[in-house]
Amino acid sequence: MKLLVTGSGGQLGSRIVEALRAQAAHDVVALPRAALDIGKREAVLGAVAAARPDWILNCAAYTDVERAESDRAEAFRLNDEAVGILADAAERHRARLLHVSTDYVFSGAFGNESPRPYHEDDAPAPLSAYGDSKLAGEMRLRGHAVRSLIVRTSWLYGGPGKNFLATMLRLGREAQASGKPVRVVGDQRGSPTDAPSVARQVIRLIEAGVEGLVHASAHGEATWHELAAEIFARAGLHPVLQRITSAEYPTRARRPPYSVLENRMLRGLGLDILPHWKEGLDRALLGGEGPG
Repeated sequence: MKLLVTGSGGQLGSRIVEALRAQAAHDVVALPRAALDIGKREAVLGAVAAARPDWILNCAAYTDVERAESDRAEAFRLNDEAVGILADAAERHRARLLHVSTDYVFSGAFGNESPRPYHEDDAPAPLSAYGDSKLAGEMRLRGHAVRSLIVRTSWLYGGPGKNFLATMLRLGREAQASGKPVRVVGDQRGSPTDAPSVARQVIRLIEAGVEGLVHASAHGEATWHELAAEIFARAGLHPVLQRITSAEYPTRARRPPYSVLENRMLRGLGLDILPHWKEGLDRALLGGEGPG
């Protein structure tokens, strides 16, 4: 199978390329952001025409949740409009398109009911510009004639670049040396998910030819504070860790207080290979994010 991976230098794209290249059965064309701006139609059409892939795996995205609040146009260009360009290119060359989305399409508001994991049929209601742009991209793709698969994942970490794991390892070392506490929000709950596990899940899905919409997050749930505590314990770090509320850590973008995803479709298809989040954390640490 021939695969074109956009955003191949990013957190998930890089892990997908690594996993694919470990399998001789797949021919991979890897295009990082510097090589392909997915928001430029002619560039995308040319890249897809040259590669002639069976699948396009779109891992390129605008992911700065905070900056998106003041940079909505760019967020929508990359997370919405570019999805339409990729879909047009895929349809023209009879390829299928896999697009990665996020738990931030949900609000985390359950009214008087107790929170429960979101499944694929739940109605999205984003709280932020980032979430709005990702939902718009989903809707654009679902309204397109191209054969496609949307994969929603959550709280992704464990690849190159800025992510919660790398940040906590850095802050933990600095705090341990200085004696100052690390303050982490403890009232937002989600499904921490390591990029290597999602990469394996994505490959399983395209090999099975799955289309539609699936949730693909690690099992179990945690707060950011609980995730930080596990990171420090596994990395052998012992800083003072303080639990704070979202109100004590104000941000421009609103985040859902609860965005745990249920892999209902994957389970129904017998294709759910994602681990518990603690197992995924061990995998990510062994993969190069360790204390070093």
